[in-house]
Amino acid sequence: MDAHDEPIRIDYDPFGEPDRRLPSEVVRESRTRGGRWTFRGSVRRLVFALGAVVFAAVLPFILLVRLSVLFYERAELGSWGSVALAAVATALLLVIYLWILRVRFQRRWTVPTAAWRGVAFAVVAYVVYALVYLSSAQAKTADVRRGFLDLHPVMRVVASTVLLADRSALLTGAGRTVADYRAWGLPVNEASLHFEQPDGWVHAMDLRTLGRPEWRNRALHLYFWAAGLRTLRHMGTADHLHVSLPVR
Repeated sequence: MDAHDEPIRIDYDPFGEPDRRLPSEVVRESRTRGGRWTFRGSVRRLVFALGAVVFAAVLPFILLVRLSVLFYERAELGSWGSVALAAVATALLLVIYLWILRVRFQRRWTVPTAAWRGVAFAVVAYVVYALVYLSSAQAKTADVRRGFLDLHPVMRVVASTVLLADRSALLTGAGRTVADYRAWGLPVNEASLHFEQPDGWVHAMDLRTLGRPEWRNRALHLYFWAAGLRTLRHMGTADHLHVSLPVR
């Protein structure tokens, strides 16, 4: 027998034909099957990892928005106190992220002071951005953009977060006056939250639904509802989404 020849492997099966494959062929097939299974497992792990990363990235925004509304409704913290405490909770979540990464990759159990400061600066910067900035492309008119600052701080944080994610969303109105209703030929509703409330803030805003895919409108509706605000799809001067924050 030649040195390079392999002995033929014959495995007898009492109920079938003998297996006359060479040992190398048996090993090759086994590896191929194992490779296919490993590939499927890798894909599943990759999908799970991507999902976990996306969830971890979105969770701080969810926490900031939901806790702002929750603290305003349930705790005696006032407008600014609700936003501030929600921001602190969000910063703590980000510090936990840093701690997990540090333990996972560096095997160290403490987070440097510089990292704390960086997290605090990032959260404060985002909250300030959410409170004071509205893109002109996402406001129906210049008056609406200026009126954004009249909205309750909690509403501004909630609105800015979704406007950042959905660049096609358009704010069509916030604060109103009796003269506005008369100019539009609509009856004046003295109980409307579009008027300035006793706390000095406007508690309602409208967003455009016309000319947008219905799935986007439903997603926008679901977002504000999940955030804890009241939502109503109705007709005024046009079909729009009305969002409001109850007055304490």
